[in-house]
Amino acid sequence: FRRVLFRSTPGPTGAFVDTVVGLEPGTYQVVVEGLVGGEVDFFGVNNSVGVTAGQNRQATIAFNSFRPAFGMLPGPTTVMVFYAEYSGVPAADTYEIELATDAGFTNVLGSATDVVETQVLVSLSDLGLGAGRYYLRARAFNSFVSDGGRWGEPAPFEIVTDIAPSGD
Repeated sequence: FRRVLFRSTPGPTGAFVDTVVGLEPGTYQVVVEGLVGGEVDFFGVNNSVGVTAGQNRQATIAFNSFRPAFGMLPGPTTVMVFYAEYSGVPAADTYEIELATDAGFTNVLGSATDVVETQVLVSLSDLGLGAGRYYLRARAFNSFVSDGGRWGEPAPFEIVTDIAPSGD
C-alpha cells in the first residue's frame, strides 16, 4: 500500500470526506488524524482508495474519537482491588493506563502498557497504597499513532478505611 496522511486541527467528528488529487494511479491507504494540541484526538483509516489516471478520487473515512473513557469507578469504597472498564477505541491496537494521586498526573503511581483488553485490574494493595483519592486515565495506540493518542479524561475514585452506616 501507498499511504496518504491528512491532519486536521481541531479534529472533526463523524465522516471525513476529501478529494485526493495529483497521485499516481493505484490503491492507497488514506489515514486521517484529528489533532488537538498536537496529539491525535480523532482517527480514521480507509485501506482501499483506488486512484485512476487523470481523475480525482473522493475518499470517505469514518472518523472516530481516539480517546478511551473510563466508566463509573467505585467510590467511596473500602475495596482495594477492582476491575476498571473503559471504552474501546475503533482502530486501537493497544492501550496505556496510568494511576496517579492527582488529576494532572504529576504524581504517577503506576502504569500498564500494551494492554489489549478494555478493562484493567487495579490493585492498590499490591502498590502498598491505602485510603485516598486516586485517578485513572487511558490512551490508545496503533501502528499509525505509535506515540499514543491524546489521554482520556482523568477518572477519579476514592478509597476509604471504613464506610459509616447511613440512616440513623
